[in-house]
Amino acid sequence: MGNITAFFTAVPIDYFFLAGIVILVALDSLRSGIGRAAALSVALSLALLFHALLDTTIVIGSMVPDSAMIQAIVFGVIVALSYFLVRRMGLEYISGGIGQPVQALIAGTALAVIFLVVWLESPVLEALFQFKPQITALFNESYRLIWLFVAYAALAFARG
Repeated sequence: MGNITAFFTAVPIDYFFLAGIVILVALDSLRSGIGRAAALSVALSLALLFHALLDTTIVIGSMVPDSAMIQAIVFGVIVALSYFLVRRMGLEYISGGIGQPVQALIAGTALAVIFLVVWLESPVLEALFQFKPQITALFNESYRLIWLFVAYAALAFARG
């Protein structure tokens, strides 16, 4: 029993967090296809862009306080609105039917990678929680484009 406890205390919580995202998205993809995972992956990228442009927006930019928690809530609202818009745009063709286990695992892993890249790229989210150096080194600025391209390509592959 001591070996099991030592193993789980030695593993950083970051890995459990990312594994949780993979498992949740994979289970959802098994149940209803990868439509939600694809829409959320596009919505996260759009939210990063929209949040970066928020400060320079004529009316809204001056209304949002600089508090890290308020900025994170605003980012979450932007993700939710972007998700709604992307789902309404026509990604419904992906969500029909029941997903296959391999597709679900690919979709879950791809969405976890996109989530992690967006989290590390957004200073607002980085202020709430900072990942361990192993993860930030693996997903640093030199590799982010490659990770995003591979994740979106995996989602496109999981669709078929």
